[in-house]
This record gives sequence, C-alpha cells and structure tokens, in this order.
Amino acid sequence: MAKLIKVLLLSLSMILLFGYIESFTIKKYQLAEALHLAIKEGQLKEIDRLLKQGADPYYRIQYLISSWDAFEIAMFYQSIDFFKLYTAHREQLVTRSLSEQKTYYLYQFVVFVGILGLSCCGLILWKKTLTENEEGEYILNKTLVELESSKKRLKDLELQIAVLRENIGNVSDTEETEIKLTAVEELQAKLEDETEQKRCIICLENMKNAAFSCGHVFCSDCCEEILSVSSKCPVCKKEDPTILNLYGL
Repeated sequence: MAKLIKVLLLSLSMILLFGYIESFTIKKYQLAEALHLAIKEGQLKEIDRLLKQGADPYYRIQYLISSWDAFEIAMFYQSIDFFKLYTAHREQLVTRSLSEQKTYYLYQFVVFVGILGLSCCGLILWKKTLTENEEGEYILNKTLVELESSKKRLKDLELQIAVLRENIGNVSDTEETEIKLTAVEELQAKLEDETEQKRCIICLENMKNAAFSCGHVFCSDCCEEILSVSSKCPVCKKEDPTILNLYGL
C-alpha cells in the first residue's frame, strides 16, 4: 500500500511538472509571436509591454529569425524603434539580473544558515536524549541493585528474628531473655526501616514494583495514575516516560 501511494505521488508530480513545462513553452511561443506582430505593425506600447512580460524575439518563430540579433530583426521589420526599446530593456534586465543574483545568494546563505542551525539543534537534542537515556539506565540499574540488596537484607533480618525468637523460648534465664528480646526489637526496627525504604514514596502503601524509563521507581498503581493525568516523571520531569515492571521484587 505504501509503495502504491509513493508511485501515485511520483506520477502526479511528474504530470504536474510536464504540464507546467508545456504551459510555459506555449506561453513563451505566444509572447514571441505577439511581439513579432507588434514589431511588424509598429505598436511601440505593445512591444514595450510584451518585452516587460518576458517576450523573446528569438524564440522559435522562424529558423532564420532565430539566428538573427535584435538589429537584424529591426531591419527585417523596418522598425528601428524596436531596436531602441529592446536595447533599453536588455540594459534594465542586466541591472535587474545583478540585483536578483545578490538576492538569490543572500537567500541561499539564509537557507544554508537555517539548515545548519536546524542540524546543530537536532544534534544537540540527540545528544541530550542520549545522555538522558544513559542517566535513566544508570539510575534504573542502580535502583534494581539496591532493591535486590534490600530484599536480601530483609530475608536475613527475618531469619535472624525467627532464630532469636526460637532461642528465647528455649532459655529460662531472665536477663538473657531480656537481652535477646532487645535484640529482636532492634532487628524488628531495622526490618521495618528496610520495608519502609521499599515502599512507594507516593502512596506510602504499596511496595516499589515498577519504574519509569528515567530510572525513578514507584509502585505500578502510582505509575499508571501519574501517566493518566500527566506526561512527566514527578521527580525529574522527563517527558513521556514508559513504565517498566520490576517483577519478582
């Protein structure tokens, strides 16, 4: 389907181009024909008007005339006034041509500077995006390592608490029991602290189990809710972040 559209667009552009060339050729021929008629009839105002419209006295009227210069054409039609008008018109064309060349080169310079500026902006934007992606990947990897480490510490703390509680039930010494209870409380506090660090900083209820592509981690519910009302990460304000689910954490 895409190829068909391209072929149709190319065909249409070629038809328009050839149509334009043909209409331009016909117009040029008609102007030249009208100019020769005006010269023949000595209509100076019409000659002046046609020359200003771009009529070319040499344009394919007759092979013989096409090889002549303006003076020879003037002699052929016995119209020296045409030669004077044509000479004055050519001088104006030369002056105008120099002015148009300056305008053209200025235009080319402006276009070049514009393209160069756009290229530089594109390069800067590309490098900025690349840097942001690298930073996001680094933050995400670092967060994943921290979460995995936190998960391991939680398991270790839970195991230590379970062992201490089991030992407390097997001892009769009151002082030793109190020491172990204190140790259990301290470990329990650490466990709660570790659990709190794994909790989503937005809702403070769910555990962190999803991250934006910029590397900032929240719970999946909060990630979806954020994107439903905004298109930015609430921490770094990066536009249009994607959600990455951190399964198993």
